[in-house]
Amino acid sequence: MKYMMLLIAVLISTQAQSKNAVYQLPAVSAVGPKSGVAQSKGPLQYAVNTAVGDIGMLSGEANQGYWKKADNDHSIWTFEVSAEAATSLDFGFENFFLPPTAELTVSSSDKSVVKGPYTGSVNQPHGQFWPGTIPGNQAKIEIKIANRYKSYLQFNITNIPRGYVKFWELPVTNKSLSCNIDVACPEADQWQNQVNAVARYSFNTNSGSFFCSGQLINNTAEDRTPYFLTANHCGYETANSLQEKVSIAASMNVWWNYQSLTCRDPGSDLSGTQISISGFNDTQSGATYVASFIESDFALVELNEVPDNSFETYLSGWDRSSAAPTSAVSINHPQGHAKRIAIENNPLFISSPYADSGINNTHLTVNEWDLGKTEIGSSGGGLWNEQGLLVGQLHFGDVALFCSDPVSDSFGWFKHSWDAGSDEQSRLKDWLDPLNTNTQTLAGMGGCDAPEVTIINNSSNIVGESLTFTSQVSG
Repeated sequence: MKYMMLLIAVLISTQAQSKNAVYQLPAVSAVGPKSGVAQSKGPLQYAVNTAVGDIGMLSGEANQGYWKKADNDHSIWTFEVSAEAATSLDFGFENFFLPPTAELTVSSSDKSVVKGPYTGSVNQPHGQFWPGTIPGNQAKIEIKIANRYKSYLQFNITNIPRGYVKFWELPVTNKSLSCNIDVACPEADQWQNQVNAVARYSFNTNSGSFFCSGQLINNTAEDRTPYFLTANHCGYETANSLQEKVSIAASMNVWWNYQSLTCRDPGSDLSGTQISISGFNDTQSGATYVASFIESDFALVELNEVPDNSFETYLSGWDRSSAAPTSAVSINHPQGHAKRIAIENNPLFISSPYADSGINNTHLTVNEWDLGKTEIGSSGGGLWNEQGLLVGQLHFGDVALFCSDPVSDSFGWFKHSWDAGSDEQSRLKDWLDPLNTNTQTLAGMGGCDAPEVTIINNSSNIVGESLTFTSQVSG
């Protein structure tokens, strides 16, 4: 009997130790983009998927990680994961539900990057959640929750993409070209509203995790719905079902204001150096798929949350008229790195890359940029006309290895995206003109400060007497 009790104690100890141990993923063996090797212009892949099936929480009971007491009323679940040689880790949750009082955080091993705390506000009907990329080869997930709600907590972690592109580290080999122009440079001074509309974002598909560019866009109701326009080929083009498209949008993690705070002289060595990610924490997770169309290569999603006021974002205006711009700019994240601007001072022309299929006038083309360029990772970045109105998003173009290489780019034309599709999930007009105004152009709009409310008690506060209050609102 004594030996049996000892054996049971050993088994319990072993199980507890295994649950507390760091969860080991396969080492990363994929090779990232090499300097001097041309790639087709499109999304920038930075991670490979890792399907996992044994990490879950149901009714507050976890099959990995461990619970510990936080105080008399709260507990904390902790789960640590590691992958040798990984440059980053992402986490894909399914069947995800955070009940009241739950707070989820995901952090790097050195706590230099902390995502969250996330609360039940991130719960979505599709049950998916992606908190965003964590640098390094090790990460920790923690959930703090009141004990009385613990039994309602549930999720499965089904995918942990492992990074292989060292965009978190300096130096990097796949940095953007030095002739690109920072949005802090004088050339971008008149385009700052448009700059504030643009973001870099990551997303996940069956092939792995990628970076693209995109921008917030206004609608005729001007109700600040956070519609975000990007490219169809940023994952949606190869999706085999609506559910896949929903999953791609759900996996989005958006980085605002990732840009150099000073102008680095274009063409200088400094301009060709990647900036550190340190201090760039204006991020948000998740979006809802709205519409996409292959002919003009657009995809429209609605971000799960309105960007925080402190991010100072801008909802871009747009122009759906039939006139080709007499000049234009594109703002995007080449190589997934700091935000840049490319400038074309000459008229653009209307092009038809699908003419062989009888589909015409779907794109606007820049013959050759006068200043700056676009690169892999710029996909989905906007094209603005001389009035500062959005007229397209980057679809395809030349790939430059050196600053001396000329670059021609074609953008899916906003005019074609507007109503060429056969239903609301293949056109923009149903979403961007909900009031059915039939307007040709719409101005953009910036954020606003939340109103300040002061409530004044005008009562005597004597028991039995009525209470009366007045309120003052400003802003």
